[in-house]
Amino acid sequence: MEVSPSFELILDRGNTFLWTDEVRLSTDAPKRTTPVHFHPQTELVWFRKVAGSVLLDGRSYPLRDRQAVLLPSMQVHAFDTGTGPRSWVLLQFEPYLVESLHEEAPQLAGGSPLILSPDPEASARIDFLCDWLCAISTLPDRVREAQQVTTLILVALMAASSTVGTSIHSVRPHPLPLRDALRRIHADPRTAPTVSEAARTARVTDAHFSRTFKARIG
Repeated sequence: MEVSPSFELILDRGNTFLWTDEVRLSTDAPKRTTPVHFHPQTELVWFRKVAGSVLLDGRSYPLRDRQAVLLPSMQVHAFDTGTGPRSWVLLQFEPYLVESLHEEAPQLAGGSPLILSPDPEASARIDFLCDWLCAISTLPDRVREAQQVTTLILVALMAASSTVGTSIHSVRPHPLPLRDALRRIHADPRTAPTVSEAARTARVTDAHFSRTFKARIG
């Protein structure tokens, strides 16, 4: 699927486990927004400079400089990066990287989206790691190294969040049957389940599933 040159949409990258994008916008650059969307990859956006917001399940949360947004697989979201000078690093990677850290980073185990605000020292480490990752992520002979650096970024964020991070507790992850429906739609829209089929899987009425889907997805 089409990928914006300055921000992400729904990506289909074949066998590539990691996709990175580093964006720097000047003061006169136009506002950048994404449509409401979802994808099977886990997403991490490290905002170095921003004055916008992130939309999660229909609710908007303000963003500020030196914040990270971590979005689990199939999380419906959209970004508005505001105006003025902006800078961020976007990472999309396979969910198994997060799942492998559940034991040492229990904040990740709930499958909820997180907004994290590390302290200045941790922010400097994350800046360094993001620069390192962006420099090697497209090199075929550095795949293992790129995976390790991605893991280090996640570990650094989780360690910082234990004291100064902010977790979005009010945003619940999609119920599993709803995520299953999203995965089927994403994999092949031609075989997407009907409302009745999805509702039976979720063990709810058609009307309840329809209302839930519309509230979460739009």
